[in-house]
Amino acid sequence: MMGFSTLWSGRALTVLLALGGFVSAISLEVSAQGGNSSSPLLYGFMFEDINYSGDGGIHCQMLRNNGFKDPSATLDRWAAVGTSVTIAIDTENPLTEAIPRSLRLDIADATAGDVGVSNSGYWGISVDGSKHYAAFWFKGTYTGPVTVKMIGSSTGTVYGTSTTQVGSIILASVTPSSCPSSTRTSLNISCT
Repeated sequence: MMGFSTLWSGRALTVLLALGGFVSAISLEVSAQGGNSSSPLLYGFMFEDINYSGDGGIHCQMLRNNGFKDPSATLDRWAAVGTSVTIAIDTENPLTEAIPRSLRLDIADATAGDVGVSNSGYWGISVDGSKHYAAFWFKGTYTGPVTVKMIGSSTGTVYGTSTTQVGSIILASVTPSSCPSSTRTSLNISCT
């Protein structure tokens, strides 16, 4: 049996990788009770956050800066949609104690057309024809429809849309049409 300290050797790692090519199947047995024993030599010693994987990748979050939890609390990746619309971080109306900031959307009287917010995600939101789900909490006096759209970042093309009635929580699913694999979109949430 090879000791843990020898795994750091380049030769041992090369041998392990070469042997991996001969394995055609692996069996894993998980106990429903009491947990499984682990080697005392294995413990969490590193988490490498590559390309924001700890921020949005672990739980498949596609919107960047969705809870305004960064210490700087900026509007990074958020933009207002429509004319006479302003957005700001609101600490007076938190969603919960765990999420002490929310996004405030101010719309001037007599504003026409789509108004709302947009989030560009992490290098855009990939469009591959699969269904995307969105959930938002809403607080205010507006009672009309809310539309969630996936819009091409560079072209403005609408690849998918879903409209629902406003409630305290807005649930929407958008299945975008197929488009070139290099297309990236932003997610727009708007009221008309």
